Amino acid sequence: MKRAVLFFLSLLLLGVTYSQGFKEYNHSAIFSFEEPDSRTSHDAHSTLSITCDHYKHLSSSLKWSWSDVDSYWSIHDEVAYTAPLTDSAPRLCTFVFWIYSKEPITNGHLKVEFLKKGKVTSHFEYGLDFSGWRGAWVAFDRDMEGQPEEGMDEVRFSVPGVNSGTLFFDHVILASMQDARHHTADFQAPFINVGTRNHWLILNDSWNKVFDEPLKLPSEKEVNDALQIANRLKAYFLDGVYSKPLPTLREEVEAYGITENDDGTLRGVPIFFERFGETYEMFGAGRYHQIYNNLMGVEKFNTTLLHIAIAHHQSEIPYEKSELESLFMKMIRHMLDQGFQAGSAMGTLHHSGYSMESYYPALFLMLEPLERHGLRAVVQQAAEWFAGTGEVREKPLTPGMDVDTFNTNLIARLTSILMIESEPEKVRYLHAFRQWLDNGYQYADGTRGTFKIDGTMFHHRHHYPAYAIGGFQGAVEAIYLLRGTTFKISERSHRILKDALLSMRVYCNLRTWPLSLSGRHPDGRGQLIPEHYGLLAFAGSPDGLHDVDTDMAAAYLRLVDSVTTRSRELIEMGFSPEKSPSGNWTFNYSNLSIHRRDDWMVSAMGHSRYLWSSEGYRGENLFGRYMTHGSMQILATGNPISNEGSGFRQEGWDWNHFPGTTATVLPIERLKADVKNLDDVSGFEEMLLSDESFSGGISLGGEQGAFGMKLHENDKYNGSLRARKSFFFFDNRVIALGSQIESALPEETHTTLFQTYLEEVDKPFFLNGQTDTRFPYLETLPNNKVNVLSDGLNNLFFVNQGEVMFKKGEQHSFHEESGLPTRNNFALASINHGSRPSNGTYEYMILVQPDVAEKERTYANALAGKFPYDVLRHDSLAHVVKDLVTYTTGYVLFEAGKVSSDVILHVSHPILAMTQKMNGNQLLLAVCDPDLRLYEGPADELYDENGKTVERSVYSRERINNPSGISFVKVTLAGHWKIGAVTPYAKVVTSAPGQTSIEFECQHGMPREVLLLRGDNQSKGKTR
Repeated sequence: MKRAVLFFLSLLLLGVTYSQGFKEYNHSAIFSFEEPDSRTSHDAHSTLSITCDHYKHLSSSLKWSWSDVDSYWSIHDEVAYTAPLTDSAPRLCTFVFWIYSKEPITNGHLKVEFLKKGKVTSHFEYGLDFSGWRGAWVAFDRDMEGQPEEGMDEVRFSVPGVNSGTLFFDHVILASMQDARHHTADFQAPFINVGTRNHWLILNDSWNKVFDEPLKLPSEKEVNDALQIANRLKAYFLDGVYSKPLPTLREEVEAYGITENDDGTLRGVPIFFERFGETYEMFGAGRYHQIYNNLMGVEKFNTTLLHIAIAHHQSEIPYEKSELESLFMKMIRHMLDQGFQAGSAMGTLHHSGYSMESYYPALFLMLEPLERHGLRAVVQQAAEWFAGTGEVREKPLTPGMDVDTFNTNLIARLTSILMIESEPEKVRYLHAFRQWLDNGYQYADGTRGTFKIDGTMFHHRHHYPAYAIGGFQGAVEAIYLLRGTTFKISERSHRILKDALLSMRVYCNLRTWPLSLSGRHPDGRGQLIPEHYGLLAFAGSPDGLHDVDTDMAAAYLRLVDSVTTRSRELIEMGFSPEKSPSGNWTFNYSNLSIHRRDDWMVSAMGHSRYLWSSEGYRGENLFGRYMTHGSMQILATGNPISNEGSGFRQEGWDWNHFPGTTATVLPIERLKADVKNLDDVSGFEEMLLSDESFSGGISLGGEQGAFGMKLHENDKYNGSLRARKSFFFFDNRVIALGSQIESALPEETHTTLFQTYLEEVDKPFFLNGQTDTRFPYLETLPNNKVNVLSDGLNNLFFVNQGEVMFKKGEQHSFHEESGLPTRNNFALASINHGSRPSNGTYEYMILVQPDVAEKERTYANALAGKFPYDVLRHDSLAHVVKDLVTYTTGYVLFEAGKVSSDVILHVSHPILAMTQKMNGNQLLLAVCDPDLRLYEGPADELYDENGKTVERSVYSRERINNPSGISFVKVTLAGHWKIGAVTPYAKVVTSAPGQTSIEFECQHGMPREVLLLRGDNQSKGKTR
C-alpha cells in the first residue's frame, strides 16, 4: 500500500518530495520501478522484485536474482531510437541506465541486447567488477555493436557464464537524445566515446597512462618538501574560513536520510553529478542546474562535506570532533555507494570540476580520520580519478593547457597526489605533476589555451577574462604552494603568469573589464580578483631572490578595496600601492587596444577571421551581436571606476549601440541570436567570425597608439555591413575615423558615440555651447558644422563629419539572458549614416576627462576650425592622422601600396604604423602586422549554392591550432635613415638620400619598434 501511494503521488507531482521540499524530476520515459511493471519479463531461473533497499530514482529499484548461466530479464516497450542525421551528428540517441551491485562480480559482464521482433539488432557488454551504483550513457550508433533499427521493442539483460547473482536496476531510459560530446567512458564501459579528446572526458585514458620515470627511492629533501607542500596546502585550505555550527551540519546530513540496510549496505537520497540532468532535455525539462540545484546535486553534497571537515579542524571539543567525524564518514560512505568511486563516470563527467571543487579539500583535511576508518585508499583513488591526475604521468608534447584545468583540476590533482600514502609513489607523482604543470604555463599556439605572448588568456578560442580569473586561481595557488621546493615551477612559467596578471590589471579599470571583453556575459559585472595578486606577491619573485614580488605587491595594494591580512602585512613591510597604469598597450590576440592616463582607460576592440565577434548561448548574451564591431569604451567614472559607474546598465540597454561601434540599427527582437548546435565538437552556441584578417592595434613608445579594423559582419545576419574603422590615441585625445561604410538593409546604420544611463533624468549634457537638461529630448544636430557634445561623464565629443542624433529618454529593451522586457532612462548619441549607406564616412575626436581650461580652449579652437590634429588620409585605403601636440603620426593602412603621407611612402602589406619625430635627426618608428596569420590565403569559409557562408563552429576549423605565421613587411620612408641599434627583427634593405626601405619581421600581431637616425648621423640611439 505504501509503495502504491508513493507511486501515485510521484505521478501527480512528477517527482518525489524530499525533506527540504524539492521534487525529484520524473517522466513517463523513466523506468523507476516503484511497483511491479507488466512490461518486464524473465526466464524461469530468475526472479524480479521491487525493493526499497537501494534506489537511484524516487524510492525503489528493480531487484534481479538469477540462478542459471543463461538467465535473463527483459523490458518490452518501444525503444524510441532515432538515427543520427549526419555522420557527425551533434546529438546521438542514447540508452541510459543505473545498476547496483553489493559486491564486485569479477568473472562476468552484463550483456545488454536490443531486439526487434525477437531479433538482436545491437548490443554491448558492461563490466560488473564494482560495488555500489554505476550509471552509463551508451550511444546506439557510436558505442554499441551491431546495427540499431527503428522499431526495436525489447531490451534484454543477462550475465552470460555466471551461475547466480543479484543486481539492482533503476532509472532506465530506453532512448534519449544526448549531446554527442558528453558521454564519458569508464572502467565498466571503456568503449564509450573513445574518440573524444575533451579534457573533461578522457579520465579513463588518463588513468591508464604509464609514468615516464621509473619508481625510485626518494631523497630526504624530496620527502620533506612533499610534507612542506602538504602542510602549506592544509593551512591554505583553512586560511580565513569559518565552519557552520554542529547543529546546522547535523541537520544537513540528516536531510539525506542515509540509513543502513540489514546487510550493511546504505540507502539514502540519490546523489547525481548535475550535468546528468542533460538527459532530460529531450523531455522538455529545465536546465540541468535547475534540476539538481538541491540535495541531489553533488555540488551541495560536497559543500556540506567541506564544512564538516573545516568544523572538525576548528573544534576543540572532543565529543563534537567525534560526532563530526561520524557525520563525515556517513556522507563519504553514501557518496561511494552512490557511484563516486574511481573508474565510475555515471553517464557523463563533462565539466565535473566545478561541482567537485569542495570535494578535494574536504578529503584532504580529513585524511587521518579516513585512514582510521579504512577509507583513505579508496577516496584517494576516487580523487585521483575525478581529477584526471593520471594525465600528468606522461610528459606533455604540446605547450599550453586548458584554462578549466588550471581552474578546477590543478589543485585537485595536487591534492590527490599528496593523499598517496607511499612516499616513493608520491614523490614520483609530484615530479611528473611539476613537469606537466610547467608545460601548462607555456605560450600556446593558435587559439589554444591558455597563455599568449601578449599577456592575454584564452578559453573558447578567444581571450576570455571571465574564464581567466578562474584559471588564475589554480595557476597562482600552484606557484605559491610549490615555491622554494624541489617541485617548484620554473622561472619562465612564473614570469608568464606574472605578465598575464599584470596585463589584466591594464585592460581592467579599476577591477572591471570593458563590455567588449565580456564574452557571453555582457552584464558589466565581470572583474579581476585582487587576491590573485596578493597571493602571487607572497610566492616571491620569479627568480627566487626575493620572498615578496615588489610588482605584484604594489598592484595588489592598488586593487584591493579593503584592509586584508595580506595588505596589512605588505604595508608593514614597507610596500605601497602602485600608481594607475599609464600608457598604451596592444593585445592583438584579442584585437584589443588599451589607452590609459591618470585613472581612466579607453579600450578599442574588433574581431577577425581568427577571433569571434561575441559569444552567445541559448540563455546568455542573446542580443550582443555588435559587441566588437569596432567598439570604443571609456571607463573613467564610478566609485570605484566600473562599467556601471561609466554609464552602463544592462536593463534598458540598447544593444544596437555599443559605444564606438558601427552597426545597422534593428528592432531589438531582431538582434536575438539564432543559436544552433552545429556539430559534434560544439554545443548550442554562436561565435561568429568575419572573413577579414585586418583587426588590431599598435603602440608607440608605450605611450601613444592606434587601432584599425576592416569590419565585415558575418552573413548569417547582415553580410552586407562593411566599414573601415580606426582610432588614434594621443594623450587624452582619441580621433576616430570611418570610411567605406555600407549596408544593404533599409534600416539606418549608426556609429555610436556614447550611451549613458541616467540615474537622474535632469543630468546636464553639453550641446554646442549650451548645457541641456531637458527630458525627454530628441534632436538631430546640424551637419554643416562641427558638433560638440558631452556624454554627461566629462568626456567631450567633437564630430567633424556626419549627422549627429542625440536623445534622452526611456529605452525599452530585453534582458540578455532571459529575453524578458527591460527599460531604463538613457542618453544616446550616434552618427547616422542613413538607410542603405554606401561609402559612408565619419570623423570625430574625444577629449577624455579634460579639466575646465582644456575643455574651454579646445571648444573655442574647434569653433574656429582648429584641431590638435590633421587628417592626412581618410579613404578606403588608409586612415592617417598627425597629432600636432606630440608630433606623432598614426597610420592605419588597410591595403598595401603607396601611402605618401608624412614620412611613410609605401608599404608591402596592410599594416599599422606610427612615427614620432624625436628631434631633427631622430625618428621613432613602430610597425605592426595585426594579421595573426594562423593561415594564409582567403578566409577558410564554406559557401552554399547561393554563395552564403555555411555557419560552422570555431572548434571545427582545421587551422585554429596553427602557430602565428611570420610576415616580412617592407616600409619605405622619405629620407635617408639608419637603424640606431641592432635589432633581430628590423633591417635596412635599401638606402639612398631620397628614401629608405626597412624590412620588419612581424609575428603575433606584436608591434616592432626602432629608433632611426637621419643620414650619416652617428649619434647613438636605442630600440625602445
